[in-house]
Amino acid sequence: GSIDQLGESEALAGGEGSIDQLGESEALAGGEGSIDQLGESEALAVGEGSIDSLLLPGGLDRAGLKYLGIYLGDDTFCLKNWDGLIEKVEGRLKKWILPKLSFKGRILILNNLVSSMLAHRLACTDPPVNLLSRVQALMVDFFWDLMHWVPQSVLFLPKEEGGHGLVHLASRRAAFRLRFIQRFLTGPADLVWRPVVRALLERCGGLGLAESLFLMDLKGLRLNNLSGFYGGLFKVWGLLRRERPECCGSLFWLLREPVVRGSRFVCGVGPSLQQRLCEERILTLGQLVEVCGPRLDNAAGLASRLSL
Repeated sequence: GSIDQLGESEALAGGEGSIDQLGESEALAGGEGSIDQLGESEALAVGEGSIDSLLLPGGLDRAGLKYLGIYLGDDTFCLKNWDGLIEKVEGRLKKWILPKLSFKGRILILNNLVSSMLAHRLACTDPPVNLLSRVQALMVDFFWDLMHWVPQSVLFLPKEEGGHGLVHLASRRAAFRLRFIQRFLTGPADLVWRPVVRALLERCGGLGLAESLFLMDLKGLRLNNLSGFYGGLFKVWGLLRRERPECCGSLFWLLREPVVRGSRFVCGVGPSLQQRLCEERILTLGQLVEVCGPRLDNAAGLASRLSL
């Protein structure tokens, strides 16, 4: 049982220690059957260092791996998710004879055969620039049979508002990102992937913050050290107009309120002092309370921490 599961999974190698443990594990020494299944598995090398001690038939890959039908890895590797997509969409749509289809039937085909084909990929990765607009154009042309009678935006409205309910792909992608943010911020306490996301977001601008980033004004902050997916989260988040309630009923979120970059408790300090706060990781109300005390009256302690 364990051999079967191991053979069908991708092994994540996190350094020499884990490689040694993997190489010495009993699961890899189960006979010819396990060796055959091992040859069908993929191994991703994570981190730096020599990992040549693990000899797999397919070798090791540093770019990424395919997991549940999705290519995951660096931005270049993730582009494999979208290879040949335009041709696939065109191939599916050419199978239908338009004169024999009603408008309702065309919408069902577009939403169920084309949009659903993209849903899993859009939820996990970001497509190349202009790809969604090209697919959307194919969908609109299929609906109108190349004769556009009304503005395209009307098609995306629900039927109750005079539209046809055609899925707008860019909006669908934004909805997936907002749902991801919502689950990250307000999901169950034991959400298994939250620690991974938090570790990735803490790289943003070298601030070491995760949840608090969504309360800050990130204009001018470099997001180069985030992947396209996580950088895109803040672009979608910026589409919303955020309002805080006058009465804060959560101490958890109150202590995570930033004191820099345009937040509720932003400090009226100059750029040099703000830079020192960032360098010393005193960026939230909770971190400020740790240094200055619950009454925020330990100015000497703050000055000492900032070397002023």
